[in-house]
Amino acid sequence: MTGIRSKLVGGMRRQLRSLTQSVLESHEAFSAETRKRLDEVEARSRDLERQMISLAESVLSSRWLDSPSLLASRDEAGHWLNWLGLSGEGVEVGVFRGEYSNQILRTWRCTRLTSVDPWREFPASEYLDACNMTQAEHERNYEAARATLARFASRSSILRLTSSEASVRFADGSLDFVYLDAQHHYEAIKDDINAWLPKVKRGGVLGGHDYLEGQLPSGLYGVKRAVHEFVEHSRYDLVVTREPDWPSWYVVVD
Repeated sequence: MTGIRSKLVGGMRRQLRSLTQSVLESHEAFSAETRKRLDEVEARSRDLERQMISLAESVLSSRWLDSPSLLASRDEAGHWLNWLGLSGEGVEVGVFRGEYSNQILRTWRCTRLTSVDPWREFPASEYLDACNMTQAEHERNYEAARATLARFASRSSILRLTSSEASVRFADGSLDFVYLDAQHHYEAIKDDINAWLPKVKRGGVLGGHDYLEGQLPSGLYGVKRAVHEFVEHSRYDLVVTREPDWPSWYVVVD
């Protein structure tokens, strides 16, 4: 009986190993096929995205031949930079979850965009704004930005620093584009313009978000006043996007 039982157990074990091996092989084959299909879908998606961007750029280029400074929204800025012949490095100051850095990298054919944000909670007495969140929320936003921008590999870099800390990392006249979207009160915007303007080369673009003024539900804004003082002093032509709620501003540095 012992010998018969041993043979039965041995047979069952061999059958189990064979079945397990078959299941593993089927799983590996299915996983490989799934990865292949996903890669094909991603490649097709990227191809469609490139076609859409190319079509949008063609339409916008025709508009800018007649109206070189007409931007309907900040989402057109990357195409505008291409149209202006800019293809070097840029910086976005104030990144949040990385959505606009993603938009810039998708549309602007730059060599690199550096996304600058401290992802740090500040005392309310220093920074009264809806984006001044708890540190835990900042950490989640930082991880979201990293995940969003990872697809761009070496074309994207992140500096977890304040605007003033980051500005000294760049040589004067080294950047084609700087976009300011950090603190929005008057003193902060004025400081950011003074810190980043020297970093923009001749023919490059300096701009920013939230071209607004006054106390709003989301915070205190002094962008208009700071920008108006800047363009009056510099004599640069001011470009303002046509968004009704949260317009952006730009100047071409000469």
